[in-house]
Amino acid sequence: KLILLDSLLQERSVNMPGCRLNLLAVLVFLACKGETSFVEKINLGDFAWTVSSRNSGRNITVQAKVPGGIFSDLENAGIIGNIYYRFNDIEYRWIGETDWAYSAEIYMNKEHMEHS
Repeated sequence: KLILLDSLLQERSVNMPGCRLNLLAVLVFLACKGETSFVEKINLGDFAWTVSSRNSGRNITVQAKVPGGIFSDLENAGIIGNIYYRFNDIEYRWIGETDWAYSAEIYMNKEHMEHS
């Protein structure tokens, strides 16, 4: 099962290897505990997300929304203006050439860890 999930994650990964690794680690942890029937949906939008630039000369970290997008997150933070105004699509091309990392702290309570 994990091999199938790992190959599915590889197909779906979008330049975010750390994210793929963390999700795989959770799946391995649950499989090792024998937790095959425990499934709980978590709304990722309920967490406090940030997005940070990784490979550009700019050092940017702002609050983010998930689900969402980098352009709206940067616009909401006041880093950029409206992408559709005049020639902003050309001026903001650096955004597409930058690697971005979304992060949030997700805590599991005791019931999640001991669920059987």
